[in-house]
This record gives sequence, structure tokens and C-alpha cells, in this order.
Amino acid sequence: MQKIFYRQEDTGTGIQIEPIDKAMAEAGKLHGYFILLSNKVKDPVAALELYRTRDVVEKAFGNLKERLNCRRTLVSSDQSLDGKIFVEFIALYIFPTSRKR
Repeated sequence: MQKIFYRQEDTGTGIQIEPIDKAMAEAGKLHGYFILLSNKVKDPVAALELYRTRDVVEKAFGNLKERLNCRRTLVSSDQSLDGKIFVEFIALYIFPTSRKR
């Protein structure tokens, strides 16, 4: 795999990342590219898998907001938030997919 960035660590400013213009142009011309940056995930394959599952989670929360009118998550503790999201998820599961009017 061709490197398309220079990466330099500095104790004062952290990590500096600069693109290698020629390599970036070649990558874009042949395959296209996108960039995932993470402070926690070091494995590129794992980062890509996490990024791709993000869409499923966003759609699930979108369903909760739109179909069940669960727009606010104002709670007093993390346990309350977990419980509220769990109950909303179960409600979404048993909520009919199409409503008869």
C-alpha cells in the first residue's frame, strides 16, 4: 500500500499529518479515496468496519425519533438512559411497520 501522508509526531503539538500531493492524485485517479482518522482505533480494517456499521446505528436512532416521537433523552443518569433506549428499542420492534388509517 502506498503512503499518501507524511506523519510526524511532536511532543508539543501532537501529530501533524500532511498529504503527499503526487501520491494523493494517483490514488484519486485510480481508485478514489476517503480518510478515516481515529485516536483509538489503530487497525485500518477495524476502523473501516466501525465506520460502515455507523449507518445502521444512525438509522435505528432515526426510527426512534420519527416513528415513536422519542426526540429527547433527558435523563438523570447513565442507567436511566440505558433503560429508556432499551424500552424505546423494544417499542420500535413491536410497533407495526405500516399503520392502517
